[in-house]
Amino acid sequence: MLVCVAIGLWSPWLMWNVDISDIFNVEKPNVISGLQVYSLLGEVEVFVDGESQGKVTPEDSPLIVDAIQPGEKSVRIERVSEVTDAYWAFEKVITFEESIDVVISYVLGPEKEFSEGHVITVTEKTDEDYNLLVNTNIEGTAISLDEIQSQVPATQFTQNIALDKQHKIKIFKPGFEEIEFTILPESQDDRDQFANKIINVDVQLLYQPVQVE
Repeated sequence: MLVCVAIGLWSPWLMWNVDISDIFNVEKPNVISGLQVYSLLGEVEVFVDGESQGKVTPEDSPLIVDAIQPGEKSVRIERVSEVTDAYWAFEKVITFEESIDVVISYVLGPEKEFSEGHVITVTEKTDEDYNLLVNTNIEGTAISLDEIQSQVPATQFTQNIALDKQHKIKIFKPGFEEIEFTILPESQDDRDQFANKIINVDVQLLYQPVQVE
């Protein structure tokens, strides 16, 4: 135990005060963003600006991609298959904000209408009286936020939510699969990063085919 303590207290990096990035001439970003990708079904591969960031399954989700420089990035998610074009691929240009992770959670089906999931991003707040903006791919959904239900005639739902606790949202409509998830990070320090931000939640509901008997 004493040996471990001694090793922990002594380090040449501490004594020399050397930045590894300087040694290898690597530019170290001052601010970074991140990406978390959850696969809800099957193995998917994640691309940022055309470069593969790895693969992820439901069992080992999320895939965490850190050290993304803030700004616009093209994010693409493809389901791994031996058959070409067997599944629809999610692709979107996303603006990454400093110190905040973008969250993507999806089931990729054979077509877009048979796929479901959500994307959570943030943008700077100006004079809006809300900090949560939910966009759905269909009109007339019912949205339950912390078990308080609202009927949404259009495709947008806005609300002002507190950042000192987690929030759960559920979206449903007859003929579509119900979707339910939490909105904010679990850590209060991470939630504090959402101050003066608009939390954008883009939701894709899965169409349920009519069964013919």
